[in-house]
Amino acid sequence: MISKDKEDLRRAVKNIQIYNINNRDCDELCFSGLKLALETSLISSYIYVMTDAATKDIHLENDIINLVQRRRSQVSITND
Repeated sequence: MISKDKEDLRRAVKNIQIYNINNRDCDELCFSGLKLALETSLISSYIYVMTDAATKDIHLENDIINLVQRRRSQVSITND
């Protein structure tokens, strides 16, 4: 979602649905999604990542750091 409207963000977060197959957590492709968000978002964007699992694509860490610096974005990751 790309928006400058805070209410758009509130509605999007409120409508998040969580799917849990077989009632267990598993590693996710968190950094792949974050990389895509950084590549397609506006310059100087705020990007929020909410997850409850580890990432299995940790090999993208340096790419993520470089993109954050190049795009001047701010990333916040919560892992609850």
